[in-house]
Amino acid sequence: MKRWLLLALIPIGVLLLAAGAFLLRPAGQAEAEIAPGDALSCSASGESGDALVVAPDSAGASLTTSDTAALSAECYYVGLSRLVDGCGCSDLYIMRYLCYTKAKGWFYNNYLYCVSSEEAGELDPDGGGTGPYSYEGGSNCGGGSADWVDPITVVFYGGDYTDVQEHACDHGSWCFNSGGAQRFWTYGCYDQDGNANSANPAWTQYHMRIKTALNWYGNYACDWTWGRYNLTTPHHEYWTMWQPGCGNAWHSVDDNDLEPPGGFVRAREDMVDNWVRNGPHIWGGYQNWGNTEWKRQSAGKGLLGGCWYARSDGLVAFISLEHE
Repeated sequence: MKRWLLLALIPIGVLLLAAGAFLLRPAGQAEAEIAPGDALSCSASGESGDALVVAPDSAGASLTTSDTAALSAECYYVGLSRLVDGCGCSDLYIMRYLCYTKAKGWFYNNYLYCVSSEEAGELDPDGGGTGPYSYEGGSNCGGGSADWVDPITVVFYGGDYTDVQEHACDHGSWCFNSGGAQRFWTYGCYDQDGNANSANPAWTQYHMRIKTALNWYGNYACDWTWGRYNLTTPHHEYWTMWQPGCGNAWHSVDDNDLEPPGGFVRAREDMVDNWVRNGPHIWGGYQNWGNTEWKRQSAGKGLLGGCWYARSDGLVAFISLEHE
């Protein structure tokens, strides 16, 4: 037997021993198969533009589709990996092949495919996918303005609620996690994930509730522009005596007339200052969501002066959880 042929057979023998009953198949017949529920069937025998060869060989040389040796090699399908949201809002599938040529010996090729998720869960304040307010705890998020509580004024993108809490502590010292339960509409009605507060005990303070957005299937939502995103309701509130006829909560958001621009805008701009203007985070700009509903507070201006009222100006700040 020729020496080169003997050397060529050794890796196959090792692979078969390690993989047991795993079947090697020619690349032209290879078909990716993954767990039920993840519908995908693709072939490595399509046009060269269908896949990108990116794996380095053992010597560290990068292989590309212009590599003649790689394109003419005899290859065998050996596995498939899936990275959720590996292509932004699409899943990344990596098809792995063991290849051989006389010139290069044995090496691996990886073919990458981006497959769109069935339902990403885009940010949708105008189309009904994303509610512009938080809702009373225990509600079904369907009572209209009667169930609205706090306006969403900041969207944090590029991570989940634990990342928001971590950075809120780093930038502004919103380091605590307390507050009554509220709900958010994000392709369904869901409880909040957490809080971030600037005071403990939670008296006069900055405070926000946080919800990492979900899609119709209850999975993490992903927007094509922002990626994974979080809905938050930052506000500044006073620990103060409530006034009969106004409410019975001990916390009241700053009244817009008594302390302009009011507690909702004050807290939003505090975050923009600490995270972006005087901090390292990437700025995504403002969007106008029109969530300007006046919300009566429990504090009052005296029996003849009426109750406190607060509202946002409708602008929502977008702040990345990544640094510059």
